Amino acid sequence: NGLTLVKTKSGQMIDVNSIAKGWGVDQIYKYLKSNGFTQFMVEIGGEVRTYGKNNRGKSWKIGIDRPKPGLRPGEDIYAIASLKDQAMATSGNYRNYFEYDGVKYSHIIDPRNGKPTQSNIASVTVIAPNCMDADALATALNVMDVKEGKELVESLDGIEAFWIMKEKGNLRSLATSGMPVDN
Repeated sequence: NGLTLVKTKSGQMIDVNSIAKGWGVDQIYKYLKSNGFTQFMVEIGGEVRTYGKNNRGKSWKIGIDRPKPGLRPGEDIYAIASLKDQAMATSGNYRNYFEYDGVKYSHIIDPRNGKPTQSNIASVTVIAPNCMDADALATALNVMDVKEGKELVESLDGIEAFWIMKEKGNLRSLATSGMPVDN
């Protein structure tokens, strides 16, 4: 029927982490909206979707964490995005990585070579109409070259992105033209 996935090797796994939290956020969002709620924010593990305004009657203000290992979510905010009826997801290598022989390896795998990504990108935040797309695109943009990623996002309606990169021990950010962020 085309809806079956069969693993062919012992120990083989599929990991849908790049879209799972975003999908979950979207499902809760749909449930709340279908039950008449007009102002809310759904968040699962840092993936967010908003509807209406916050309790002050303004756009939702969502923090983007400083991509520094060891910090808890919300402990050190690097920038703040304003959302209204939008979703936001951040992906990066500063929380999920492993270290072997003094070298850090990202949990994000480049599908072109099957190896962990190696770049100066610390995190990418994406704003999109739904959270599953924001979640998937944030992960994909970690794999892509920043210039190519920015060109891609600028070509997509309703999508914006914000990169934080490590350069010579400092952090630098880059945003698409319509990214509603203050830093």
